[in-house]
Amino acid sequence: MNKLWQAFLQMTRPSSVIEYMRENNILPFELERLINVSQDVEHHPEGDAYIHTLMVVDSAAKIASREDLSYTDNLVLLFAALTHDLGKATNTQITEDGKITSYGHAEAGVEPAINMLTAIGLPSEYIHEITPLVREHMAHIGYYMPEVTTRQVRRLMQRLRPSNIQMLAYVVEADMSGRGGKYYEQGLPDKFKRILQMAVDIDISEQNEVAPIITGDDLQALGFTAGPILGQVKQLVYEAQLRNEFTDKHTGYQWVVSHIIGGAF
Repeated sequence: MNKLWQAFLQMTRPSSVIEYMRENNILPFELERLINVSQDVEHHPEGDAYIHTLMVVDSAAKIASREDLSYTDNLVLLFAALTHDLGKATNTQITEDGKITSYGHAEAGVEPAINMLTAIGLPSEYIHEITPLVREHMAHIGYYMPEVTTRQVRRLMQRLRPSNIQMLAYVVEADMSGRGGKYYEQGLPDKFKRILQMAVDIDISEQNEVAPIITGDDLQALGFTAGPILGQVKQLVYEAQLRNEFTDKHTGYQWVVSHIIGGAF
C-alpha cells in the first residue's frame, strides 16, 4: 500500500484521504462509481452512496479507537467500511414511481471489493477477512433473517469465516451510524445486539462441548472408509463416550473392536 492508504488507516477522519484522492483524480474506479448513485432519502438523508461511504469510514474509525482495535482489526474494519456498498453502483434501481432500491448490492459488492483491494496492494489474507464482511453486512435485515434463531446465527457465523460476528457488528454499527439526519451515530441496531449475544452463547456452548476421544482419523486407521457409514460409527462411538463406556483412547479402541467391528453393527 502507498502512503495515502497508510494515512487512511491512521486518520481520525479517513474520509479526508478519500476526498483528497477524488480531488486529485486518483480515486479508485470502484469508489468513483458511487458518486451520484442515489439512495432512498428516508434511510439515507445524507445523500448519495459516495457521501454515505465517507461517513461510514469516519464512523468506523471512531469505533476502532473506542474499542482499541489491533492494527489488523483496524485495517479490516476500515477497508470493509470503505468497500461495503460498492455493489450499489451496479444494483441500484429507480422505479417509475421514484422508489430507490439496491437489492443484492451486498453480494454484488464482493467482486469490486476484491478488485479494488488487490489493485491497491492489500495482502490476500486481509482481503479474505474483508470480503465476507462486505457480503454479509445486510445479513440482519428482515429479508435475510426475519427471525433471530440459533440456526440462522450459526449459519451466519460460518459464512463469515475467516472473519467473525464481532467484526461484522462493528461494520454494521458503522454503516448504521454513518448516515445523516435522525440516523446520525444511531449505533448498533437492537436486532444485531440480539444476534451478537446469541453468537456469544453459541461460542460458550461449543467450548463446553466434550471433545471426541476417538476421531474419524482413528476410525479410518482401524479400517473404516470415508462415507456415510463412518459418520454413523463416529456418532455411536461418541455417544458411548458420553455414557462413560470408555475414558481414553486405548479403551476407546477396545470398545470399537468389541461393539462395532465384532458386534452387530
